[in-house]
Amino acid sequence: MGQAALLGNYEGNDLFALALDAFGEWPTDLAVPGGGSGNFVLLVAADARSSGDASIMEAARRSLASGLCYLVAWGPDCERVHDLFDRVIVDEHFRGAETVEDVILTTWHERDSLEEALAFFLAHARPADAYRATCRSWVAVSIGSEDWAARIASGLAVPAALLGRDEPT
Repeated sequence: MGQAALLGNYEGNDLFALALDAFGEWPTDLAVPGGGSGNFVLLVAADARSSGDASIMEAARRSLASGLCYLVAWGPDCERVHDLFDRVIVDEHFRGAETVEDVILTTWHERDSLEEALAFFLAHARPADAYRATCRSWVAVSIGSEDWAARIASGLAVPAALLGRDEPT
């Protein structure tokens, strides 16, 4: 299991990528290098059809403990990944006490290409007000696919190209 690698920066936010073979390899602490006690936006690219609910929910718990404030799920069965993260967020983390200011937003992108999901992750995934001052990291985790890991790394290394912009920001 590796550590998230810093690949670039977009709009003042550090962009990290981590490749895992399975949800069961999810790090206990997903904190990014130099990230301190900040929050992060997370993209999970996985084919979850053969992953058990328990391993996905444990990844959600570990992500929350590390500072998750927004989830973007992509890949086969990503709606279930989204729903399981939501279950942990609502039932265990907030226990129904979240507000509009501190809600942890989640989306799934089953009909989008990986590049479209990455573009959403970079351009539109913005945390709720309570996390904005402490959220300066966007972390993309690919699970079980070297191709997806390479495409994520390429997109995060040159976000302007991914977003169809002429100059990097």
